[in-house]
Amino acid sequence: MQHYGWPTRLLDWTESFPCALYFANRERTEDEDAAIYLLSPEELNQTLAKVDGLVSIEEGGIASVLDLRHYHPHFLRQDTDRLPDIAVAPMFSNSRMRAQQSGFILTGDSFLPLDRTEVLNTGVIQKIILPKETFAESAEWLKLAGVGHFGLFPDWEGLRWTFEERQAHLLEEAEAERVRRATKMERS
Repeated sequence: MQHYGWPTRLLDWTESFPCALYFANRERTEDEDAAIYLLSPEELNQTLAKVDGLVSIEEGGIASVLDLRHYHPHFLRQDTDRLPDIAVAPMFSNSRMRAQQSGFILTGDSFLPLDRTEVLNTGVIQKIILPKETFAESAEWLKLAGVGHFGLFPDWEGLRWTFEERQAHLLEEAEAERVRRATKMERS
């Protein structure tokens, strides 16, 4: 939902390091740092919700260990206890979720970014800074590993991004060749 600009209680995460690196590099430039957050979803649930393992979203009559109705914005709760952030096991409902090995955190009441809550101090989440000097190497690593737009967005949008990136690369090569030929002609 966030991808399309919708407000949501869901914060997505991935079980795949290459996917995390792809998203860390996706919109940064070579002169910017990036970060990857390491999360232990099981420890998050144990620390905040006192629940073992991931919370299952109800599917086919299998009830969750928590009453997830409380997380719905229109649910009128009688208690005043704070709803904890919880890691949920998703139903892999589309090709993007499968490709990205998605997981979700269902945020509770704070609506603060997870790295600004008390969770960061528990060791459940760790932040790794990728200095700007790592940009080229990480982009090359992703290329060698075959991780790209269409692999993580296996739909028309991923195909469009792949095509646009390829076209930009071809235009850069053509411009470099034009400059090389012009320089060669000037020397002659």
